[in-house]
Amino acid sequence: MVAAVKNVGRTMLAPLFLVLTLLGALAAATPLRQYDNCQVLSGVPDIRLHWKVDYEAETIAMAIEGISSGYIAVGLSEEGDMANRDDGADAWLVSRSDVAGDFCEGGCVLDLWNSEEGIQPDVDQQQDISDVLVRQNGTYLVGEFVRPLNPGTAQDSAISVDPEVAMNLIWAYHPFRPVEGGEGATHIPNHYSEETAWQGLTQIMFGKNSSSCDRPFVVGQWSSPNDDFRMWWDIDETETWINFTVEADCTGYVSLGMGALPQMQDQDDIVWWWDDRTGEGHIIDTWSPDLEIPDEDTRLEGGRDDIVNATIWQADGVTYATFARLLDTGDVWDWNITHDDFYIGWAYHWDDDGRISKRTGKASYSKHTHTGTGFVNFFTAPSAPPPEAAVDRAGAGEYTSPGGQFRVAWQLDEAQENIEMTMAGRTNGWISVGFSPDRFMSYADYVTGWVADDGSVLLYDTWSPDTEIPRLDTARGGTEDHVLVSGAQADGWTTITFTRPLVTGDRWDIDIRDETAFLHWALHPDDGVDGEDYPEHTEYDVAQVNFFSGEAVSLDNGGNPSLVIGLVCGGALLLYALAHYCLKAAKASRVALAERGLPAAERAGKPAKATAHRQSNRLYGAWHARVPGCNFSWASATFFALYLGLNVGLVAYYAQPRDLDGFALSFGYVCCVNAVAVMLPAMKNSPLLLLVGEPFERTVALHRWAGRLLAVFCALHGGLYWASDSGKVTWESTWHDSRYLYGTISFISAWVLFFTSLPWVRRGSWEFFFWTHYTYGVFFVFGALHSVPFKHWTYACAGIYFLDKAIRFVWGLWVGKAQVEVVESAGGDVLRVHFPVHPLSRGACAGDNKKVGQYHFLNFPQVAPLQWHPY
Repeated sequence: MVAAVKNVGRTMLAPLFLVLTLLGALAAATPLRQYDNCQVLSGVPDIRLHWKVDYEAETIAMAIEGISSGYIAVGLSEEGDMANRDDGADAWLVSRSDVAGDFCEGGCVLDLWNSEEGIQPDVDQQQDISDVLVRQNGTYLVGEFVRPLNPGTAQDSAISVDPEVAMNLIWAYHPFRPVEGGEGATHIPNHYSEETAWQGLTQIMFGKNSSSCDRPFVVGQWSSPNDDFRMWWDIDETETWINFTVEADCTGYVSLGMGALPQMQDQDDIVWWWDDRTGEGHIIDTWSPDLEIPDEDTRLEGGRDDIVNATIWQADGVTYATFARLLDTGDVWDWNITHDDFYIGWAYHWDDDGRISKRTGKASYSKHTHTGTGFVNFFTAPSAPPPEAAVDRAGAGEYTSPGGQFRVAWQLDEAQENIEMTMAGRTNGWISVGFSPDRFMSYADYVTGWVADDGSVLLYDTWSPDTEIPRLDTARGGTEDHVLVSGAQADGWTTITFTRPLVTGDRWDIDIRDETAFLHWALHPDDGVDGEDYPEHTEYDVAQVNFFSGEAVSLDNGGNPSLVIGLVCGGALLLYALAHYCLKAAKASRVALAERGLPAAERAGKPAKATAHRQSNRLYGAWHARVPGCNFSWASATFFALYLGLNVGLVAYYAQPRDLDGFALSFGYVCCVNAVAVMLPAMKNSPLLLLVGEPFERTVALHRWAGRLLAVFCALHGGLYWASDSGKVTWESTWHDSRYLYGTISFISAWVLFFTSLPWVRRGSWEFFFWTHYTYGVFFVFGALHSVPFKHWTYACAGIYFLDKAIRFVWGLWVGKAQVEVVESAGGDVLRVHFPVHPLSRGACAGDNKKVGQYHFLNFPQVAPLQWHPY
């Protein structure tokens, strides 16, 4: 149990004290006497103690100096509390008033004694102080006095001047002065009960020379990314005690933990709350071995409560606490505070207090509603800014997604060659940011993390070679190059701050340089299991940033034109097939009706299709006439122009950014879908033949034109990257970056196919054309290695290819052997070959299904056992 008073109207304390410190320093009062030693008791507010020991007279002269228009008090306490049952607390209070008749008119120093914690201190019956001087200048108050080293009374503490002995010194300050109460009693305002009161604990060696007033006092502060948890601290000169003041925007319990890892397990926790039912504050020193309610140190073997000088209060929806503890308590269940960086974990419940069991005396409380971690050094006091804070410093920037669901802020430290980055997503699950030279997920460097249910923050350094879950750098022989600074989850937002070197030297990291790069972000409403197992993102986008200049631009309309081309062309083919087969059925119906209207003799002598045959009109003939000087029709030229316009138009529409890099990327996308356009008409059993109702020998022309167009698009894709001034594609990157090397090999194979497929090569050197055409395998394999989107379209092409091979295999299971005979005739010998009908063709080609243009595949094993020729 600690002394606690409910407060009304209290607001942010530390910022006010900082302002008072600066103002008071301009007109600070100084002691009139000369002192050998000085020690800063508190940095905020500025309170100092001066002293000089007279060894012959066995007295000590003191001067208490600090910012206050009310009173300042310092005292000695063996246990570090304002009072305890064994020895109480011996204190001296300095105050001053210029109003006639007021208590302490002209200034006073009171010798006090407090024997019961939380109760008003008493004025000693014997004032063992003399030579009192009190004055005030502006906000600074100074009180000087002399007292014996050992007054020899029960209500006074002996001051040791042994240079090896350190004594606990408590201090307090208040803006209001003491007043005279009834029956001559003195009422001293509680230092924890008014809106600007303050208290603390330090350690002092009166027998050792000290001049800490000339050195900076260790004062620090830290706040959560959403500023709903705020903490200030100071450390005394001897680096023995640390004083905390903590605020949390809640009316329930609050917890502060310290440990080596950003997790709840193996963490030293201090938990406190204000109990509205009893009007009391509670604070407990605990240790958390797991994810359950932490255990009180006093209930663990060898543990003890090491929190002293504690005060809890609550006002305006904020819970406050001030307390002190030793940096090194010597308790195995406490975290030793050193000069090293370590993690703090904080948590609170919005409105649920803790409870103390009347039967067992054990504390319990509900699961927190808000939690997070931070990475601090209490001696250097780093503090991370919230992600939404405005940033106008050099090497700093911020980005907010168009929908406002993701924010990224960063600050470069070029001297240290690192960057601090804060990512925040509107989710209670995982969040991620990534860096890459383009907008693809493949070959991107990702940092992914989340805040677990126990408040621990998990952060992973990963590399994405494809569109699957990114791989851990450490699992690929790389290093973990990100240092977690803080993490929090509150009000539906997850926020994580981390640092990393600009150039890590890890091959699985993207270097951050003074150039335009792509920033990826993603999130999901659920946490992951670990760095290799978390659900696929539900939201994802890409922006362009320059981390040095701070520029950030969202990429609008950025998309994949290959998907649109595939959907448009696929839909057009289905509509064409529907119309084609509907017209065919209508034609068959008309033929049947016409046949039923003819006499039997005429019906027998006149084929039905001849009866229903209609001559093409002039427009139809002109439409299918050849373009003068060319070997293709106006219809073919029109369809090719529409297809080309669709490709180029979507390239222009989806190019983001609107520069050479953006157009190069879009042309790369259309290469993907055109690879399928090349493969579909090249297969003799392609679904395309079924849809359009055309034979292979006619659709193969589409294969040739699509292949030439694909080679041109590949050239534009690579050529525009080469022409760009971004420097992404150079001779060096081509040979040292596997992705660019694979793309170059695929590009070369595409143009090998282009040149070896020209008519004069194909017709003049068929065998050369035939064998070089197998380089299409090189094109697809290295294209898939070059680009993840191309890999997905390669799977489609492979499906078409192996479907054709499977159908051919089934047909080849029943191979019929031709019968050859020589027939003598008047004109010479005639070779007659009898071809047996394939079993699968007997039904398909029976009756009217026999058509002009159908053929058999012939094989001459003695010539080429693997070659089949249509006949």
